[in-house]
Amino acid sequence: MGLLRKYRLHLIVMTAIVIYVGCSDVKFKSVPSDACANANEYGTNTCFEQSGWLNYHFNFKVGRVDILFVVDNSGSMYTEQTYMGDRFPNLLNRIANLDYQISLITTDVSASPGNNVARSANGYGSLQDGKFIKFPSGDYILNPLIPDVASQFRQTIRRNETLTCDNTSYTDCPSGDERGIYALNLALDRADARFFRPDSHLAVVILADEDERSNGGNISGYPLETYDLPLTFAQKVNSQLGKGKTVSVHSVIIRPGDSACLDQQNSQARVRGYYGTQYARLVTADADSELRGAHPGFLRGELGSICAADYGAQMGDIGSRLPVNANVKVLPCVPDADKIEVSFSPAPPFQIEFDVQANGLLTFSPQPPAGTEVSVDVSCRK
Repeated sequence: MGLLRKYRLHLIVMTAIVIYVGCSDVKFKSVPSDACANANEYGTNTCFEQSGWLNYHFNFKVGRVDILFVVDNSGSMYTEQTYMGDRFPNLLNRIANLDYQISLITTDVSASPGNNVARSANGYGSLQDGKFIKFPSGDYILNPLIPDVASQFRQTIRRNETLTCDNTSYTDCPSGDERGIYALNLALDRADARFFRPDSHLAVVILADEDERSNGGNISGYPLETYDLPLTFAQKVNSQLGKGKTVSVHSVIIRPGDSACLDQQNSQARVRGYYGTQYARLVTADADSELRGAHPGFLRGELGSICAADYGAQMGDIGSRLPVNANVKVLPCVPDADKIEVSFSPAPPFQIEFDVQANGLLTFSPQPPAGTEVSVDVSCRK
């Protein structure tokens, strides 16, 4: 997407004072007006009305990212789970300086037909419906303060219920009706405040050898329902997490059109793979007019291959996107050049340019140091 205009910040290093561009005439009222009552998506009392303008003041911290892994735990997936676990350090090394959180859910949902009631194969319900899975630490969130994050992730993404399924010739298995998007939407319904932090980037990583409902709704008796739709995910991000939330989806799947990978997956006994069409659509949601219209904060993800001989490169590619994505913010409008002010605390000892793109995304070049608090004042016409 082309840049609408370019703004610049210049820092006077000796005095650590930020020189602003415009917006000096904006004075916020102490009490939000009725016009702002439904416009406080950046936090309580962040919007104030003045003479035909909606004026916003909000802060966010650079380098915060919440990473949610959606893992296909049906039969035949244990090898791929192991590959991702073994190469997870490639991602971790790229985000070592970020304030990150990691949680994990499965593609199993109880709304699937058949014998999908609470039973041992789905942890008696604890391993389905978008519920966060506990790590060996006893918590369902990993962060930089937890010892040996890589080992805890590796142990958890390798699902015992998947191995049991494989070892019992697919007789004791979680649901084979993969519904990763449905599970995501259930997780968003809960909107757990510990994991979904208001000023962080949300990154979703999907690992599956089939599509939503196995073949994207193209199998008789298994149509896509509302919660299976990428559009529902976009709408829920917007309503549950706010218009200012940025989100990216990264999928390690059978890429649409990759017939060699499809053939490789279908060579397995009693298992059939499908192109991950719905999951791939979420990767490029930033270029999808329907999804971007429902939520403007989509950023481009990475499209990986489940058939890769080594997951190292694609885990590194996902990790390399996250530091940049964690520095982007969605503005409530595309402001005039004299209607936006940005400041940093602490003030970086170098010049930073910030750009406002045509879809209202605020980006920086070079990136502010992780942990920097950014303060934004922006005025939007009513």
